[in-house]
Amino acid sequence: MTPRNNRDIDALAPVRRNGSRRKSQRKNRLVAIAIVVALVIVLVAFGEFYLGKPTKPTTSTVTSSPKASTTSQPEIPTWRTAWGSAMAFAPFPATNVTIRVLTTLQGSGTAVRVRISNEFGNAPLLVGAASTGISVGGDAVVAGSQMPLTFSGLAYVTIPIGSSVVSDPVNMAVSFGETLETSLYLPSTDKLTSHYYGQDTPITFYTRNNVGNVTADTTGASFTGSNIYAELVDAVDVFEPSGRPTIVALGDSITDGFHSPLSWTSVLEARIDSLPPSERSAVIPEAITANTLTNVVPNYSAGGGGPSGEDRFSDDVTSLSDVKYLIVLLGTNDLFFGATAPEVIAGYQSLIQEAHKAGITIIGATLTPRGGSDQYVRIPWNAQHQLALDQVNQWILTSHAFDDVVDLNRLLANIYNGSCQPDVMFPGYDSTDHLHPNPAGQIVIGNAFPTADFGLPPTPIAQPAIGVTPTPGCDGNQGTPGITVPTTAPAPVVTNAPPAVSTTLVPPLVQNSKN
Repeated sequence: MTPRNNRDIDALAPVRRNGSRRKSQRKNRLVAIAIVVALVIVLVAFGEFYLGKPTKPTTSTVTSSPKASTTSQPEIPTWRTAWGSAMAFAPFPATNVTIRVLTTLQGSGTAVRVRISNEFGNAPLLVGAASTGISVGGDAVVAGSQMPLTFSGLAYVTIPIGSSVVSDPVNMAVSFGETLETSLYLPSTDKLTSHYYGQDTPITFYTRNNVGNVTADTTGASFTGSNIYAELVDAVDVFEPSGRPTIVALGDSITDGFHSPLSWTSVLEARIDSLPPSERSAVIPEAITANTLTNVVPNYSAGGGGPSGEDRFSDDVTSLSDVKYLIVLLGTNDLFFGATAPEVIAGYQSLIQEAHKAGITIIGATLTPRGGSDQYVRIPWNAQHQLALDQVNQWILTSHAFDDVVDLNRLLANIYNGSCQPDVMFPGYDSTDHLHPNPAGQIVIGNAFPTADFGLPPTPIAQPAIGVTPTPGCDGNQGTPGITVPTTAPAPVVTNAPPAVSTTLVPPLVQNSKN
């Protein structure tokens, strides 16, 4: 896949000066040197902000036990990804139109920049004009908040097929949870690179073809249509004075929140947001429905399944700003489409290698139960599929290849309330298709990740939607299955237990952070 074409403005390097050295002026010379050094430090620290230079990735040694450190220090001011979308395909053509894309930010800062993708276009994408501002809700803009976007100082840009560009920084104060609107005028004809969301809330608003440039319309009256596709905009960065590195969740429809008004990434974000602002991290779901981990089997890419996790790793993980943590929940579709367990394991090994090269801590999640599902193509999940899934999960749990592992398969299995069917999803967590978790199941997943995995202090868990009682002796389990989840309460650690056991909990029904 062609690397993205990110255009950022370099900061000016400070000029070093040499002077004469005389003993009689040594004291004055030392004072002057100290002043110059101080000025250089100031220029380096603030030149990046004003001139838009991205922070270089920090290469660090990834330890085998990231949970060992549960106390984090505020990071220095830098660009961080506050919203992201994994682009999958380009279903819609457009000619001489303006579109307005909404992005709800998981971060606060003093400036923003927007990345625009032409990954799947059928022609170089000409953006004739662009602007950004704070959304009132829907297609209207807060009065006085809209500002023009430029690209290397120009009001327009042409993006080659398979590439993306990053806008120049815009000095603009934004707060966590605010929704940014990005308006793009497209004077020529092209198919719009998109991501489909299985939610009901509109994300993109658009004019009819040949309406022209209405990026400055703050009332939204010119936008006569809308859809639930994120189009063209695939990332938004915020310049944060303080905060923590970004967490990316690389996944398929389960991570995308398909068949559920709630996603597990929203639950995890809500837990993290209970921390002080300087300790928070953004959780960015880079998930595509029907996505696969590898390229060894078809993945319905023409219908929206998108490039495999291996192919899009650079676009959706390492090219984002200040990503230091990655969660991987991919591979179940590979097995369903016919991949073998060794092929899926090789895919994990590839991602682990690439993550560690980039200094990213990578957390693996076991594949969730799906006995009885048919993946909407009327081909049932069979014994061969299940055997491969068991082999993959065993490798995830015992290989120690990931920096940490969360056993979602065990947490979601039908091993509660007297039942003992480890290969099937617990009915209380099932959206009815035996594959995708409902909100109760999504809450279980979002609660499963210890925040220490991300260098953060312990947080409360979200209120479980239902209470469950583990079935004694099922799957070798004599107590509560799964991992324990830290809680801020000084009482015993809270696990996947009935609500009555939990204390100091985060409200569960937060909206998908991408909507």
